[in-house]
Amino acid sequence: NKDAFGIAVLKHSGEVEKTILPWKVEELIWTTDLMRSCLRFLKAGEFSSSFVINVDAEFSKMMIGNDLLSEKISDPDSIFKTELLRLLRRSCEMDGEDKSRTQKINEFKNSLKQLQIGGRELANFISALRIIRFLDREVKYLNAY
Repeated sequence: NKDAFGIAVLKHSGEVEKTILPWKVEELIWTTDLMRSCLRFLKAGEFSSSFVINVDAEFSKMMIGNDLLSEKISDPDSIFKTELLRLLRRSCEMDGEDKSRTQKINEFKNSLKQLQIGGRELANFISALRIIRFLDREVKYLNAY
């Protein structure tokens, strides 16, 4: 399949983080826009970048190979969605429990779910999140477009 967007990060430590995603998740939803959206949530300080570390820690325990243990987990999609929402709520740095906080959590969750669908395998999705976290730390200017 030629519909692929690949990105890799080579860290000073020698560690390599790479992911391959489709250019488009759906007809009008570009993977690059989803990654930018996720990055903006972190850059704006609305969510802690430790969210990525927590996603990695929680889901790596439930993975075999590149995906969730589907033979031991009856409904991996439901568990993924529930755990993702829990981790988003914990990492949200907006005060209170008002509508704007809930709206931001839902917006970030929707972007992440679309990115996960595009990533196909959970390991690929987690790699994409690690790259987004790296960009959050290392990129000082985020284009307004």
